[in-house]
Amino acid sequence: PWLAARISEGYIWPELAYADTNKLRFDVDLLMDITESSFREAGETNNLIYSYKLLVAKAPQSARADKARIRVAALLEERGDLAGALQYYKDVKNPSSRVKTRISSLEVRLQRKQAKK
Repeated sequence: PWLAARISEGYIWPELAYADTNKLRFDVDLLMDITESSFREAGETNNLIYSYKLLVAKAPQSARADKARIRVAALLEERGDLAGALQYYKDVKNPSSRVKTRISSLEVRLQRKQAKK
């Protein structure tokens, strides 16, 4: 897992600069799934989050950017970063009903959390 994670850093991250162009010679979605698997197995959630944030930064208007935003939001939510997760869900350009439900749920959870303080 450690080596697979290093390969993702060295070979996949640099190619994400071309994620929204026709210059890319591989399936970004497939490679991001492999990258996710590698980082999860290596226990490197920070690098997994970084991978998706990098994809969003390189191709912010693409459909795959919305998928990456949703994945980042879910990872941040798992880690307890509710505000960060909420922001990524809100940034989704074409939110599904499921995403809208997550936004509502997180807003309620954040309000409750702030009320306890």
